[in-house]
Amino acid sequence: MSWIGTRAGGTSEGARSPYVTLSLPLLAAYAHIVATVLLVGYALFWVVMTTTIREEEGPESMGLLGLIQRGRWPPGGVPKPLRLTLPALGWAFLLALFLTGALLVVSGGRTWDAWLAGRSGGWPVAKLTLFVLLVVGQAIATMRPRRWLAYVNGGLAMMIVLVSALLRH
Repeated sequence: MSWIGTRAGGTSEGARSPYVTLSLPLLAAYAHIVATVLLVGYALFWVVMTTTIREEEGPESMGLLGLIQRGRWPPGGVPKPLRLTLPALGWAFLLALFLTGALLVVSGGRTWDAWLAGRSGGWPVAKLTLFVLLVVGQAIATMRPRRWLAYVNGGLAMMIVLVSALLRH
């Protein structure tokens, strides 16, 4: 499947168009990159919030973290029933990453087994392992945000980006 289209009035040799045709793999790759940026921003948000609010200062600090966790996004411009809590926003980013990642694997004409055992060595397994750990961390953070967990989730998100860069596509 080519990502570059040909002009409608192209020559008999099939002249290449300077414009990129939106194909499913290209759209999935773009959505995957955008979801990655949003997830990393989400993780960094929690690192900043938990670093700023000291857990050692007592129940008031934990109350502030709970208030932030219950906050709705976006704060305006959208009817309240359609706004997501911050943990739900994190789950939406993770779901988008899983779905677009799976679409990228299968749209490349490979099976999961072929992708895992492919020419990228052990990096696909490392990426999936880190992703599963991040999902577990998000599940724990959904119940009760903690500074150490924000640091772990932020580190996992950054490691997933690094491992993704090492994958051969």
